[in-house]
Amino acid sequence: LQLGYNVEARHWCENNISGLCIAVQGCRLSPREVDRCIEEWLQIFQQKMETMTNEEFQRQLAAVSSSYNRRYTRLSQETRQHWREIRQSKHFHRVSGLAAEFSTLTQPEIQEFFKSYL
Repeated sequence: LQLGYNVEARHWCENNISGLCIAVQGCRLSPREVDRCIEEWLQIFQQKMETMTNEEFQRQLAAVSSSYNRRYTRLSQETRQHWREIRQSKHFHRVSGLAAEFSTLTQPEIQEFFKSYL
């Protein structure tokens, strides 16, 4: 089922409060139907996390960590990241620190977080 012509899930942070945003643009389904589909997807995602092997979990964790450690391909990307740090936290090693923290996460911790907050 296609929810819309533009669908994305992303992290947001405002005033040191983090959240998950699932944005859907389209006119095919009503807002109530879109909400129902998102809730179903979250349940399926939770089931997948619960049945995921430790090896698959480690691969996924490594992929997320790698995305934080990748080198910038354009100067504008690096500049944007530095200005974001200047505006928000003035902590220039936050991204590399996050990447290091991913290696300490366990599958039960992630599952418990998901059950508690999503």
